[in-house]
Amino acid sequence: MTVSAPESSVRASGSPYGAACRSTAEAKRLLVGRDAPFAPHEGVSLLEEAATRGDAEALCALATLRAGGAWTHHSWPQALELLQRASECGSPDARTQLCLLAGDRLLAAAVRNGEDRAPDRWERLKHSINLQAW
Repeated sequence: MTVSAPESSVRASGSPYGAACRSTAEAKRLLVGRDAPFAPHEGVSLLEEAATRGDAEALCALATLRAGGAWTHHSWPQALELLQRASECGSPDARTQLCLLAGDRLLAAAVRNGEDRAPDRWERLKHSINLQAW
């Protein structure tokens, strides 16, 4: 008996988006050695490639690694920039993180509630973060 791939993965496999999703998933496996060899530097390289293509999940994952300095250089400014870009590309995780970190609680609430839909809302949230407070 053969099991066919779900329609969504078949549909995605021929597109650049599908390739980005696969490379991001592969990158995450390489970071921890789950169902793949433990090769974190290769995983980071794949995430960086996917991030240059605007893959929201890769941007968000890379932001986390950059913030912690895990297998990449540590840089809070770059991590926050990556979170902003991931948010702009549609990452729910990045959007949640920006809202949680934001110093402007009213802005964060307005964004969460859908009251502020301005194109620059993610940038304004990023700029409201006070890293010294964290």
